[in-house]
Amino acid sequence: MLSQLAKMGTNVLVVNSGQVKIIAGRERQIKSVTTLELRDADAILNESSCIASCAPSQVKKMQVKYGNLSTKTTVVGTDPAVMGILNHSLAEGRFFDNAENNGLRRVAVLGPTVIKNLFEQTNPIGEIIRIGKVPFEVIGVRAAKGLDINGADQDDQIYIPVKTALTRLFNLTYINVIYVQVIDSRSLEKAESEIRDILRERHHLKDGQADDFTIQNQTAILEMQRESSKTFTFLIGSIAAVSLLVGEWASWR
Repeated sequence: MLSQLAKMGTNVLVVNSGQVKIIAGRERQIKSVTTLELRDADAILNESSCIASCAPSQVKKMQVKYGNLSTKTTVVGTDPAVMGILNHSLAEGRFFDNAENNGLRRVAVLGPTVIKNLFEQTNPIGEIIRIGKVPFEVIGVRAAKGLDINGADQDDQIYIPVKTALTRLFNLTYINVIYVQVIDSRSLEKAESEIRDILRERHHLKDGQADDFTIQNQTAILEMQRESSKTFTFLIGSIAAVSLLVGEWASWR
């Protein structure tokens, strides 16, 4: 668990649009909504007393091309703050900055799996790729992180500025996740309560109405994953035991 937390970032809360639950050990979005916006991330950062930084994000699977090679990968439109929040590091080049995000610049940081699928022996820095039909300049390569807690390849991703993504690529006005870093672990519960109050007020939710978002604590997610793994291991062990008993019974006959 400590190893997974180190990969995911410390003191992190994840605000998802709609309802998200852990089913069979994996996160599943039960209901998707379009009420989570960039301004919500600004409000969380400015109005909560215990938030260090926020990174609004929108994620979409898209076809990406370089020369004659292409691959389908996860495009993450996000804020420069995501690097510190999720404990990312760079293997080469640089990450985009706030000026490039506000200026809707078409710049991209690639994960190692994307590099492997598209570039072979070519140095990607400074090269132009096409995400969908839109050209982007490669400015950086993210260091490898491996699989996340859901078994997805975190290295098969492309990071671009979130404002560029929404305006020039996705044609959307909403986001589907906000990564929030709390000032310290003792403030996680207070931060979650403040975020819930801020978003409910901004989304005009009345008393008795369900939240149109889900706030997840990284530690709680790992605990749920571990409990699911225990259940699965128990079931597999039971099946193996029954198989052994059947085999022994057959041999006695």
